[in-house]
Amino acid sequence: MELKEILNNISPVRVGDLPAFLQTITPLFDAFGDADEITEKNIMPVLASNADNFIEAVRLGSRVDRAWLNDQDASVLVELAARVLEVNADFFGQTMAVMGLTEPQPKGKRKKTGGRRSSPPLSEPDSDTKS
Repeated sequence: MELKEILNNISPVRVGDLPAFLQTITPLFDAFGDADEITEKNIMPVLASNADNFIEAVRLGSRVDRAWLNDQDASVLVELAARVLEVNADFFGQTMAVMGLTEPQPKGKRKKTGGRRSSPPLSEPDSDTKS
């Protein structure tokens, strides 16, 4: 499957994936501590000390095989991470608010992510099923 297709198939994290996903992102949130925002200055130390958690969170969020991801350039990891963050914006915003890192967003301001959309597994051929 091509990267463009993988990026297009990324959808919000499923409930069944939450335990593993939360385990991988919690150390990342913890590492940012009291930082008001993520910057070039503070992101590198966090990623350096939590690289495996970051890679696993991206893998879980994009539903790709870890062996495939391990063989990709870093730019692929960055593209996948950006897309995972984009489609899970509501989840990350509310999680960060619950953790006291940000203010909750009013419902009218949230970006729609199509949380009920179902993507076929990456191992199956494409189908024209849309919701």
